[in-house]
Amino acid sequence: MLFRYLKMQGAGNQIVVVDQREKNAPPPSADEIRRLGNPASGPGFDQLMWVAPAVSDKAAASYRVFNRDGSEVEQCGNGVRCVAWMLARSAAPLRSFTLESPAGVIEATVLDDDQVSVSMGPPEFEPARVPFVAQQRADQYDLETCGRTHRCRCFRWETRTAYCLSTALQQPTSTGWAWPSRSTRDSPNPQMWAS
Repeated sequence: MLFRYLKMQGAGNQIVVVDQREKNAPPPSADEIRRLGNPASGPGFDQLMWVAPAVSDKAAASYRVFNRDGSEVEQCGNGVRCVAWMLARSAAPLRSFTLESPAGVIEATVLDDDQVSVSMGPPEFEPARVPFVAQQRADQYDLETCGRTHRCRCFRWETRTAYCLSTALQQPTSTGWAWPSRSTRDSPNPQMWAS
């Protein structure tokens, strides 16, 4: 079977979006997703976003999220931005709409400069709810990995996606650490793969 796909990057994640709103074909098997996620044997990606028709008439589409290892997860914030960007360029372009995900309904808006904003609910910082083991709640945590200490912020969205963000830190300031900002743009590259 041949699938048309759009490969993009969302804040550094390689995202492949497959639009199945018309054909509504089932996603590939976990083995096939692993093969396709490997750049040596497929297009290569971090996440595969499988877009299907919405169940509700109030949503533009539904989607499922698969990691390169073949596992299915509830959400990918960068991936949903790529899905929204694709939908904004469809035959009936949309600027503000809802999407159905395994984690719940997501609101998406395409801004005038073509940046995409998605509402994933309020963040949760309580360590036990992230989940993250810490003696007490803090704005930042020092985590040891690979023999190095990293200053991190740990949280999860209402949609149950947990994050632990570590960036290259600048000099400490009087109010804390200076976190560098990063500007991202999604770069589409339509492709096809045979399954």
